[in-house]
Amino acid sequence: GGANTRLAYTCQDANRQGSICTINPDGTHLQMLAREADGGNGGPRWSPNARRIVFESGAATWIMQSDGTNAHRVSPPLGGGESDVWPNWSPDATKILFASTRGTGGQDGNLFTMNADGSGLHQVTHSATSSEESSDWQSV
Repeated sequence: GGANTRLAYTCQDANRQGSICTINPDGTHLQMLAREADGGNGGPRWSPNARRIVFESGAATWIMQSDGTNAHRVSPPLGGGESDVWPNWSPDATKILFASTRGTGGQDGNLFTMNADGSGLHQVTHSATSSEESSDWQSV
């Protein structure tokens, strides 16, 4: 597998719940992954080495192996109504960048980083009047 030979996307299972699927670019070898996580799943992103996929599930950030095994939550605990969304890997796959409504009561989002194991939570932006959402991380 890998980012150049497999596609990862949000799909729906038989119960119309969001799941993570992978498929070859020619449409063969469809696999439905991450059905066991915490609610609707979405926003999959391959790790730079294509061995893992980060995704959002039930308002939290999760990671699994590229074959769907070892799906586990990495987000630190959230307050009521708060959510972590749009996770993405750092170029060296040691950190995750994501948007979150942490500390805002679920209102406006800011960008955060954390280590890939969920430790080292760090708030990057401190916007009180707007909401940061989809983001990307690039080496420069």
